[in-house]
Amino acid sequence: VVGKVMTLSMVDAVGAGYSPLFGVDLMLAATARQAKKPVVALETVQEQIAALGLGSNKLADSATPQDFDKVLGDITSGKSRDLLRQLAGYWQQGDLAAVDQLMRTCNCMDDLGMKSALLDDRNARMAERIPAHLDKYPNLLIAMGLLHMVGDNNLLQMLEKRGYTVRQLTGVGASNGP
Repeated sequence: VVGKVMTLSMVDAVGAGYSPLFGVDLMLAATARQAKKPVVALETVQEQIAALGLGSNKLADSATPQDFDKVLGDITSGKSRDLLRQLAGYWQQGDLAAVDQLMRTCNCMDDLGMKSALLDDRNARMAERIPAHLDKYPNLLIAMGLLHMVGDNNLLQMLEKRGYTVRQLTGVGASNGP
């Protein structure tokens, strides 16, 4: 059932004009490969599948019928598309504060216990792995999804706690410093 709900969510996103094929991560990986730069992953495909609950029944076991009804209601009412459009607009502006506020007020990441599985657990794992990658590739460009940059357990804060300097280069809130 979780897979069906996720499929419906993706179909809804595609219907709103968004496709995973347009993802910046695919473009960055292709550009790096073309420039003969190394591309390293912060997590495995299996870890991503597990986070989505597709390799186990973790999310399905914790989901209630009301959770599924809410997700389906958000899709059929258009709320999911509206949130996606807002999110895309804030992403385009580079407005992390607006993204953070939207995610705190939308009541959308707690559906099916997704926030912990999709963000918190993965952020901790990525923060743990990044230092080794930076030791090997000191000039490494690290690309991550937008939602990994906001919230209470975001990856940027985890890296700062480890002593790294993190700054936004473009958009609303961009740093002008070195």
